[in-house]
Amino acid sequence: PPVLRRILAELETRTGAAPAVARERVIALIMLLTASSADRARQLADGQRTDLDHDSFTTNLVDMLVGCLEATPGAPIAERAPSEGVGVAAVDG
Repeated sequence: PPVLRRILAELETRTGAAPAVARERVIALIMLLTASSADRARQLADGQRTDLDHDSFTTNLVDMLVGCLEATPGAPIAERAPSEGVGVAAVDG
């Protein structure tokens, strides 16, 4: 559908990243939005207690989705200096 293509292209443009990275970010955004919304709906339908009220959940989800798109692209992990780390301990084996 042309409208969907335009929306996806606009989202990719907002990343400011290389085209392949932009596509990955839009895919991640869609997956996060879908999974988070489905999990929230399931919790509410099952009568489970949720950690965030509706407004807090929505605000946080929007913040995370914006982060998916607009995070500053980093250098590839293989090119980072050891002092920069990668956020997790390396495992040999």
